Amino acid sequence: MRRIEKFTPRPSCSNSIPALRQCVDVACNFMGKFKIKIVSQGNSIIAILLFLLIFFPLMLLRNKYLPVPLGTAYAILIGIPSLLLFYFLFQKIATAKTEWLITDDLVTINWLTQFPFSKQPSIIVKWSDIETFKDSGDPMYHTFTIKMLQGTEYKFYHGNPILSGGKFDDEYSTMVDFFSKSYNAKKLQAT
Repeated sequence: MRRIEKFTPRPSCSNSIPALRQCVDVACNFMGKFKIKIVSQGNSIIAILLFLLIFFPLMLLRNKYLPVPLGTAYAILIGIPSLLLFYFLFQKIATAKTEWLITDDLVTINWLTQFPFSKQPSIIVKWSDIETFKDSGDPMYHTFTIKMLQGTEYKFYHGNPILSGGKFDDEYSTMVDFFSKSYNAKKLQAT
């Protein structure tokens, strides 16, 4: 096996990978590349509270100062833009985009966009360091958990199709299946 000092993955048609990755005595072969939208539960609560702080005072002003027929029109005029504002506010505050590169030896999670006020480094995990992984879901979120042999746990929350968009939901399902097959193949090779 030849030694690779620095490895820069070839850029795809859609984007390039910003960081160099160090590889030692490893032939880095791409197995899969997936773009996944991640949701922050804490930031989701902040987005909902911001929406309520803006929307309810507007509705109270409607009830206090406008007659009933004008109040209904006002509610419609304010309600629809407020819902659109909430959707875009939620997308900016509570979601981030990641790129998952699954190779023969590593799983690399690069942050394409970050949550506001956070700076997360890329996560690089060797298959041999993964103890277990789990994908669990409920109606609002899928939780993808990677538990390491050292006890560290990485949790990623992926929202439902309304929160994260249909193409990201399909990509998430494909990534989980691919991750599962790759993990099981690595475990079989180890035995």
